[in-house]
This record gives sequence, C-alpha cells and structure tokens, in this order.
Amino acid sequence: MSSYRRDERAGQPLGGPPREYTSREKAVNWWDYHRWLVYGLIAVLILAIWMVHDLFFRAEPDVYVSYVGAEALPEDTAADLKLLLTSLAEDVDGDGKVLVQVDQYAVRFGDDSQSDYAAYVSMAQLLSAIAGERSAIFLLEDPAGFQAETGALGYLDGTAPEDGAADWERMTLRWTDCPALTAYGLKDDDARFDGVYLGFRAAFSEEQAEKFSASGALWRAMTSGAQ
Repeated sequence: MSSYRRDERAGQPLGGPPREYTSREKAVNWWDYHRWLVYGLIAVLILAIWMVHDLFFRAEPDVYVSYVGAEALPEDTAADLKLLLTSLAEDVDGDGKVLVQVDQYAVRFGDDSQSDYAAYVSMAQLLSAIAGERSAIFLLEDPAGFQAETGALGYLDGTAPEDGAADWERMTLRWTDCPALTAYGLKDDDARFDGVYLGFRAAFSEEQAEKFSASGALWRAMTSGAQ
C-alpha cells in the first residue's frame, strides 16, 4: 500500500514542494497580518492633518468680549448677542472675516452661598483671562463687585484708575444708554440686558494700550451715541 498522504489544508502531498500562492491570496494574507498597523498609520495621518489645519488655517477671533453675570446666558441669547457684536465689529486681522468670541463667566461677587466648586472654577477662569489679557471689553451684571474684585476697568476717558479705585460709575456705561445696542433688539423676553453695564479694560502700560486697541473699534461702535 502506498504511504502517499496529502496535506488537507494546502492540497498537496506532505513533504512536497511549497505551494505557490496567488497574488490575491498573498494580498489577503498581508492584510490579515498588517491591517491594524495600517489603521494606526491612517489615524496618525488624520490627526496630523487636523493639527496642521488647526494651527495654520483656523480663523482667530478679531475681538474677545467677556460677559460676567450671576448665571450663563441662555444659548439662544448668547448666539444673538454674538450676532449683534459681530455686526458692529471690524476685520482687525485682515483675513476677510469678522469674528467675535463671547466668553461667559458665571460669578456672583461677594455671595458666600456661591462658594461651591463650580463657582471657584468660574472665578478662577475669569481671573486667569484677566491676567492673560484675553479681553478688553466686559459686559457686567455687577460692575461694582467686578471692579472691587479685579480692579480691571479703566475710566471712560481712557485713563487708568488708582489702585483700589471704586468709582465704577465713571468706568461704565449702561446697556440701555447705548443706542447701537438697544436698536438691535436682542431676542430676550426678560430684558436681562437692562441691568448690564459696559466696561473697558484699563491699560497700565503702553504695551497693554497697544494690545487693547484691537478692541477699540468695537467699543466705539457699541458706545456710539451713548448718553
């Protein structure tokens, strides 16, 4: 009897010459062993493209505006506020787009009942933004508390106050006294902006004055005709 046996998987005699695989079989075998490497390389490539696009092609805001109130604005109201400010702003960086970034900080100055984690985080974010000179224009529900806590506001004539100055009335304008703002008509049923004040960042050096000047055009447009 013949001892001839076949390798059932390869379809050839055991001990015979190696099987020649087709091109398709080789491709399938390669993909089976390397597909996760390919997936990883694709993911890295996509991430790299996103980072390059974000770094070199993302449009930066022309102006930053800070809204500081007891609570964050409703989403619709915040969007409407951004539209209003964008309509008044200019293309500061010359990229052909007018972009205004509205940052919100939910802070209640002098209210011990707000001494929870969220309040601490919001206050820390506000103080960090002020220290980083992120915004020169402030919309304030509590201008007295804001000035007492931060000392960030300047006088309406452009001069900087003395340390500890508390005469915030000379540093702010009421929203309702600014025709350019009230004429727009924000979509807000409870008229929350009736109690909002506008303030501009104090400049204590020429460098700060130059940096804050980028917000000057929007500030002048917002306060034009103010009584």
